[in-house]
Amino acid sequence: MTRREAEDFENSVLRLRRLFQLGLWLVAALWLLLIPGAQIWMGYHAFQTEGKARTGMAADRLSSYVFSHLETWEYEGDRLLYMTRDSLRGGEHHAFRTVLSDGEGRVVFEDNGASVLWPWLVADIEDTISDGRRVVGHLRVSFSLYALVRPVQVAFLGGLISMVVLLYLGRFGVNRALDRSLHEVELRGRQLSSRVHELELTREELARQLKEREKDQRQLSRHGASLEMAGADFSHVAQLAAHHLQEPLRTILSYSQLLLRWHESTADESDKAGEYVKYIRGGVARMKGQLKALSAYMTLREADFTCALMDLGSVLEEVAAAKARLLVEAGATLQWNDLPVVVSNRDRLRAVLESLVETSLRWRDPHRRHQIKVSAHSTPDHWVVKVVDNGLPLASRDPDHLFQLLVHDEPGHTVIGLAPARLTVFLLGGSLWAEEDEDGAVGFCFTVAVPDE
Repeated sequence: MTRREAEDFENSVLRLRRLFQLGLWLVAALWLLLIPGAQIWMGYHAFQTEGKARTGMAADRLSSYVFSHLETWEYEGDRLLYMTRDSLRGGEHHAFRTVLSDGEGRVVFEDNGASVLWPWLVADIEDTISDGRRVVGHLRVSFSLYALVRPVQVAFLGGLISMVVLLYLGRFGVNRALDRSLHEVELRGRQLSSRVHELELTREELARQLKEREKDQRQLSRHGASLEMAGADFSHVAQLAAHHLQEPLRTILSYSQLLLRWHESTADESDKAGEYVKYIRGGVARMKGQLKALSAYMTLREADFTCALMDLGSVLEEVAAAKARLLVEAGATLQWNDLPVVVSNRDRLRAVLESLVETSLRWRDPHRRHQIKVSAHSTPDHWVVKVVDNGLPLASRDPDHLFQLLVHDEPGHTVIGLAPARLTVFLLGGSLWAEEDEDGAVGFCFTVAVPDE
């Protein structure tokens, strides 16, 4: 914590103390002034109601007497005084003085009651005396308000003592608490300052690492762009090679055939030109097949892979129909049980199954009838389709090169491997692999998506 921050904090604590003291004085004012004032106002309102009722009752009684003794009432002051005292007897507020005067202002009687503590704290209430037709006199009663002030006085003194005690305790208790809090805050401030310094060092280190990471990402982006450009160039070159090399191959094959015809017309029968041309024709055919496989593999990423719901059993029926001749020539059978409905591309999935069936037939065991079985089981995320056969063991099928684009079939011959099938399954969102069961059966497994519920 800097010096400026410490001074600001101390000033904040000082302002807090002042605000607390101000709050205490406001509470004291509320307790000592507002509440007693409200009590006095409500008590005075109650006094007005009571005083007017008692004075009115005495005035009504005097008016009844005047009506009955109209000629002599002014001379019967003592009787009227007793009647007035009797009417004003009781109540919370004492009648300090009573004055009855006639219509001309002459005093009929004046009654000064017992002395009160505060003779100046009185209130006068007046009422009229009538004979039934006109006003013949006035009655004025002075009530002492000491009974009104007494409870307020006691409450004021009790509140004053309580507020003095509260102010004392609040001043010293709160100041001690604030001093302890200030000491604790200063200690926490130093710890926080140390922590902030550590965080600042950590932030600088993270900024440095982030800068290095951004630099690495830029390098990776450049390398990725280079690889993408290289991949595009390789794809372009492969397509050009697959397309444009067809023409030289056709030229070689054509002129080798022309050479053979010319040689047959000019040379003897023991010449080996025909055998050489046969070799040339076979090599050209193999090279055309390899270029065709390369072209198909390179254009596979541009094919349509739109997926939809389909019955895997119906797709396998199409595969069995397409490979019926190969199955019959190999003496093999293709079997499957109830297969599920999956989400995939029909053409791409059929091509994968056809490639797996052809690969299975190529590795059949000549000493027993070849059988191919297709099954499927579900997992929480996808379906696993398994193509199992009873052919040669997996170790005899050159497993290290099984998933390459071109694999050896016979001495001097190559065929298309499972690279296109694996790429197709990958582009469909799954994976393809080979495994061998405990009984020696070899299975090719791949995953397909489960339909959404």
